[in-house]
Amino acid sequence: MDIIQSINFINFDFIKKHPRLNWDWQELSRNKSIDLNFVKDNLTLNWSWNGLSSNIYLNWNFVKDNPQLNWSWDQLSWNESIDWKFVKDNPTLNWNWKVLSRN
Repeated sequence: MDIIQSINFINFDFIKKHPRLNWDWQELSRNKSIDLNFVKDNLTLNWSWNGLSSNIYLNWNFVKDNPQLNWSWDQLSWNESIDWKFVKDNPTLNWNWKVLSRN
């Protein structure tokens, strides 16, 4: 497990104040303590949308409420935390149906 992934107490305010530090944006985006509202409020930071979309702690209602964000629909479709009820209730989202068929 990556060290940044295992840290539960990432202070995203510190990250916002110091965006030029050598952050691993892929790992920050996959971090289980990610605050998606912080992401939305700080879209100019170098988020990995593949990482956010594959984050197993992703809040699916946040995805539904923010379809304009740069989600990776392939990664969302692969995400192991996907709830089939959510897919069924939201069939018009840009799912990758081929990937969902394998999931």
